[in-house]
Amino acid sequence: MAKEIAGLKVIYANTYRIDERASEDPKEFPWKLHCNFRHADFMVVAAVCLYGGSEEFILRAKTREALEEAITTNEWRGHPRLRRMTLTHPDGKEEDVCQST
Repeated sequence: MAKEIAGLKVIYANTYRIDERASEDPKEFPWKLHCNFRHADFMVVAAVCLYGGSEEFILRAKTREALEEAITTNEWRGHPRLRRMTLTHPDGKEEDVCQST
């Protein structure tokens, strides 16, 4: 994610060694996006040894629009390595935004 989006915070990204899950604030950032991707084919063995079986990240946002902007900007919908992308609403309801077949 190169572009900074207002009202959006990275909570967890295993390939970037970011883990702020202990300090996440669901009241200030009520929307949550959890993404899971396969590793790139050319680096599967090394990536699995370093990070585990998936590339994962969790974003928190103040609005759904901020998450939609991140999804669109980074072209995550239809990404060839995408396994699962789940949006959690402020009331706790989960929605599969996009899932590979």
